[in-house]
Amino acid sequence: MTRLWKSIEEKDSNSILISLDFGMQIKNIFLKLLLLSLLTTLDSYHLLSQTKGNESNKTLPLSGEIWYVTSPRGLNLRSTPSEKSQVVSKLPNKSSVKILKQNQELVQAKIKFLDAITPETNKPNQILLEGTWVKVENNGKEGYAFSPLLSRYPPSRNDEFRTGYDITPYLVRIFTLKKISSDKKQIAEDQTSYTQIFESYKSELGVTLNVEQSENEYGWGKAVLFLPNWKLETAFVFFYSIFSSPDFKIKDLSYIKETSAEYSLDEIPNTISFRKNKTGVTIEWAWGAD
Repeated sequence: MTRLWKSIEEKDSNSILISLDFGMQIKNIFLKLLLLSLLTTLDSYHLLSQTKGNESNKTLPLSGEIWYVTSPRGLNLRSTPSEKSQVVSKLPNKSSVKILKQNQELVQAKIKFLDAITPETNKPNQILLEGTWVKVENNGKEGYAFSPLLSRYPPSRNDEFRTGYDITPYLVRIFTLKKISSDKKQIAEDQTSYTQIFESYKSELGVTLNVEQSENEYGWGKAVLFLPNWKLETAFVFFYSIFSSPDFKIKDLSYIKETSAEYSLDEIPNTISFRKNKTGVTIEWAWGAD
C-alpha cells in the first residue's frame, strides 16, 4: 500500500513538474511575443517620427527623392563637393533636382547665406548655413548641391497666393493642414465697417496655422505658423525662397543664431519674423499694413 501511494505521489509530482514546465514555456512565449510587439510598435513609432514628424526638417535627402531649390538667387551645381569647384550649371529658384546615390562620404560645409545685423547692438552679423554636399541631377546634368538650399516641399503655385502675402492654400497643401475653426466678426471703426475673418488650421504632425484677414479696401491680414522640430535657419531659407524674387534686396535683416530673425518684406513695411524655442519655430508675417 505504501509503495502504491509512493508511486501515485511520484506520478502526481511528475505531472505537476510537467505542468509547471509547460506553463513556464507558455509564459516565456507570451513574454517574447509581448516584447516583440512592443519593439515593433516602438520601431514603427520611431520610423513614423523620423520619416514624417521630422521630415519637414530633414537635412539629408535620400537617393531617388525629388527635392527643390530654395534660393531666390539660384543654386550653383558644382563638379565636386566644394564651394570652390567648377560650376556645372546654375539652378533657378524652385527648380527640381533628383537625389543621386552618394558614392562617397558626405562632405560637411558651412556657407554664408546673407549679411545681417545683431538687434539692439546693430553690429554686423551673418547667417551661416551648415549642411552637406549632395550629388544631384537636373536636366541630364549631374553635380553637387548644398543641402540647406534644397527642400522636399514643392514650390507654390500662382493660384496659392490669395491677398498680399497670404499663402494659406499653399501651406494647407504641403503640410496637409485641416481647418479646425473659422469665424467672422463685423468691425466698426472710424466711420467704416468691415468683416474680419479668423481661420485656424492644424496637421496630425503638430503644424499649426492661424490666419486673420480683413475684407476691406486695404486687405489687411496676418498669419502665424508653427513648425515643430524645425531649425530657425531652415525655416528662414524656406520662407525667403517663397517671398523673394531674384532682384529682391532684403532690408532691416536682424538675426541671432538659432534664436530669431526678422526683416521687411516690402516698403510699407510688412515684416516677417522667426522665433525658435525648444519645440520648433514660430513664423509670423503680415500684409496690407498701414
